[in-house]
Amino acid sequence: MAGGKFGTPSLKPFTVAPNGYFEIQTKSLGQPGTITLDVKNAKILNGAKQAVKADETITWKIQPLGTDPVQLLELSLKNSCGEDYLVDPVKSAKLPDSSKFTFPVVYDTVVPKKSEPQPSQTRPQPKTPTLTTPTPKPTSSPETKTQKIFAKNLIVTQNRTLEGLKEGDKVTFTAKLVMSDGSTQIIKENVKWTLIGQVGSITPTGVFIAKLDEAIAEYGEGSGIVTATYVDASGTSFLGKTPTFRIEAFIPDGEGEG
Repeated sequence: MAGGKFGTPSLKPFTVAPNGYFEIQTKSLGQPGTITLDVKNAKILNGAKQAVKADETITWKIQPLGTDPVQLLELSLKNSCGEDYLVDPVKSAKLPDSSKFTFPVVYDTVVPKKSEPQPSQTRPQPKTPTLTTPTPKPTSSPETKTQKIFAKNLIVTQNRTLEGLKEGDKVTFTAKLVMSDGSTQIIKENVKWTLIGQVGSITPTGVFIAKLDEAIAEYGEGSGIVTATYVDASGTSFLGKTPTFRIEAFIPDGEGEG
């Protein structure tokens, strides 16, 4: 090393990433020329020689090679003729005080280090773990998941067609709840049957008997609708009804002739 060896005091390490670098700066002292920097256990990424002006500061990018400390081997300043200005590199080209010496390097991630002998010690034998099989939790698929079923609406059906009805014909009506899953339920209790139109009568069980009222009998026909009203346990009311149907007057054989 030109100019003697440098000391190695305790310094704060440089922290770099694997394959990364740290920077140091040098300054020419009053003279232009070429600064030469030489280090151990590292690579100078921007070249070991830098042309400088008088009192110019140069930044060097130092990449450590491994985990050994980076050491300064040479720092010199020569003129254009290749002559040293001063023998002492510290006087000819100056490094910052914290960078004169050996540079400890710390990596920000783990890198392989040289194996070192470890003190002999008896390692405790690992205990054989007791394996326990966890009890599987019951799972339910969307198909088997229980869903709440509720009533959507009320419909009225009958045991015969409503076409061509005449006085004296009998029709039995049934009230059915349509559920949310598409099924139906026959409702017999708490159903109120109502006949709209003067075309007969209906019983509390939904049996209709066709009979024109005297007020419209002279017209020979009349129209009517049957409705069913149901109130469930929660107090919700449902209404169902038939289409409008016609009732024709009953004319005994022979009365319509002549």
